[in-house]
Amino acid sequence: MARLRGWSGWHELGWASLAVVVVWVAWLGPRLGNDRRYFRGDTEGAYYGWWYRFGESLRAGDWPMLDVHTWTGSNLLAEGQPGLFNPLLAVIGLGATAAPDLATYALCVKLTVAAVAVVGTMLLARSYGVHPGLAAAAGAAVPLCGFTITFDGPAWFAGLLVCALLPWAWWGIRRVMAGHNPWPALVAGYLVVTVGYVYGTIYLAIVLVGCLIEAAVRRRWQVLLRVGVVAVCCGLVAVTVYLPGVLTAPVTTRAEWKTGGQGPLHIPPLGLLIGGQPTTVLGAGPVGGTLHSGNIPAISYVAWFVPLLAWADWRALRARASGLIAIGFTLVLLVIWSLGPYQLGPIRWPARIMPMVSLVIVLLVVVLLDQALRVRRPSAVRLAASLAWVAAGGVLATLGDRDRWEQQVAVAAAMGAGVAAVWLLASGERRGRALACVGGVLVCGSMVASLATTDLRPGLPSPSRVLPLSASEYRHQLAAAEGDTVVVGPSRNTARWSEARSRSLLAANAWYLNPRSVRNTYSTIGFQAFNEALCVRYDGSYCPNALNKMLEIEPETGLPYAELLSVQTVVLSTEHHWFVGREVPPGWREVSRDDLTRVWVRDAQVPPSGSVVWSSPGTTVRQISNSGESVSFVVDEVPAGGGTVVLSRLAWPGYRVDGAELGEPLDDYLVRVKVPGDAAGHTVRVTFRPPQWELELAALATALAVGFSWSAAEPLLRRRRRRDLPSGRPSDRTEARA
Repeated sequence: MARLRGWSGWHELGWASLAVVVVWVAWLGPRLGNDRRYFRGDTEGAYYGWWYRFGESLRAGDWPMLDVHTWTGSNLLAEGQPGLFNPLLAVIGLGATAAPDLATYALCVKLTVAAVAVVGTMLLARSYGVHPGLAAAAGAAVPLCGFTITFDGPAWFAGLLVCALLPWAWWGIRRVMAGHNPWPALVAGYLVVTVGYVYGTIYLAIVLVGCLIEAAVRRRWQVLLRVGVVAVCCGLVAVTVYLPGVLTAPVTTRAEWKTGGQGPLHIPPLGLLIGGQPTTVLGAGPVGGTLHSGNIPAISYVAWFVPLLAWADWRALRARASGLIAIGFTLVLLVIWSLGPYQLGPIRWPARIMPMVSLVIVLLVVVLLDQALRVRRPSAVRLAASLAWVAAGGVLATLGDRDRWEQQVAVAAAMGAGVAAVWLLASGERRGRALACVGGVLVCGSMVASLATTDLRPGLPSPSRVLPLSASEYRHQLAAAEGDTVVVGPSRNTARWSEARSRSLLAANAWYLNPRSVRNTYSTIGFQAFNEALCVRYDGSYCPNALNKMLEIEPETGLPYAELLSVQTVVLSTEHHWFVGREVPPGWREVSRDDLTRVWVRDAQVPPSGSVVWSSPGTTVRQISNSGESVSFVVDEVPAGGGTVVLSRLAWPGYRVDGAELGEPLDDYLVRVKVPGDAAGHTVRVTFRPPQWELELAALATALAVGFSWSAAEPLLRRRRRRDLPSGRPSDRTEARA
């Protein structure tokens, strides 16, 4: 990493500490008086439950590849975002199982991730030779961009995590380009990919391609090869993480490939042009809302000091333009993406990439600003240009939010004052001290802009389900339930979510924290045929018609679907007066009732999910084992023409059968096994492994082997390169600093 003469590591640590403190203060300010600020939306309904499920499994000595009890949300490996290959998420999961207060734990995790983002961004900026103060400004600005404080921070943890890890990966790649050991790039790249959030993997791929292009343009072929090896290793890890989901997609709700369309979370071009305005409402509105719906900060906001781009010395830029190719390439692709179609296959909501766009824009700003301020003082004309930029953003923000015009004018005036203060400080004679003062103003200004934004628009688009904050309060819901349980008809009306409701019913992945086996869990993919038959939504809710379907008789087996699905308990939500007068059907009994629920339990005991639930006439089997990934049974009798056995398992791609063969799924979603006529006395074993599992493990093993070998051998290779370097030729490290 390039380092300025006269600055020690302790000085850089001081700048990093300042930036981290500033970000934490800006994040904690809106949380005062609102314990749920960072425990809402998908953090509350999806991610915390995944953390808990992962940690609970690890403590039990299990790796939760498939959880048959949660049905449509059972295929965790194809789901991706539980991050089963990621050690950071494993640690977070273990902590979640011991945390007494969910909101406090989520806050601590997110503050740690924000600090990781700060330091990683600083390191990345320093690798371009940026002054530590300006690097700290970049580090503070990135976690305070509009989309992060509005969406990723409060709700979308996967997006927050990948954007915190990506600067580390980019910094590590630049170290590889400079001839250093590749292990930081390989470790950070592995962590980005194994989060399981495809956006992060695409970001990493774009950065890698940009660095490859930069090496090729500069004719640094050895560097091109080294970065290529990093790209191959990350690609092999991506095969392991994403191929199960790709090969599983045909049976999921993501099977249909959609392109284009209209929807929420678009970024209009004007939003990017005024990305320095923290209170504009020209960015896209909340999910399901409109562009100007506004009680949220602008998601197109990047950093308040973006107008300082007007100070860049564009003519002098030619001298080092080849060293900025990766930044330029990444920025161009991301801007095109952000302005692109609403949906492209599984990729939708272009505004979701704004944290990455912000990272690249901020990086470009501090690199160009550092270069400009080292050689000259900015002219009054350039100051006027940046102030005009600020004024234009303020005018547009005011036009979009006339009800708060006084606040908008005040914010724009404060930004103008900040730009003027930076100009005065940058005009000093001692360039090192001037850059330090500029960095301090930029860092603290990011905190002020963020606090002003959240104070002006305290609302958030991600809803709160008002789930309990204490882990102990997740233990008592549905105490009368027995066996595998389905909640039918839970409310989707956010106005009905309340603390009183959560004492009877939970939502989505919060059921993982409950000791009962409830299958109403969250899934980003879902099993299409099952979801359609039982009217299941992504958040695990079953519509009222699901009750009629479960009581219906399946014609081939002659059994009610409830039995085929191993449903022992049905919980009826009566919030909308559904089921209030519904009589208990034969074979069931009502064991409890309150203002929100009625709990029915089957008289007869049904086997747990994953078990054998039916065999064809003349076929008799004895089940001998049942676990998440496998079930075994002994065939006692079978007709000469063979028989059929049905399991209460979703027919995810990847099931294999020893001693029989896999048949067509019953009703397109239940596993069916065809037993041959000579199988009497034999054991049949049905095992789940993701499609092409051996290939995926081989890809992971190859990536790890290459990474470990290269990292271990790099010191020897580096000494050889130094020995073979012709006299007078600059080293890779020297070129990287240029």
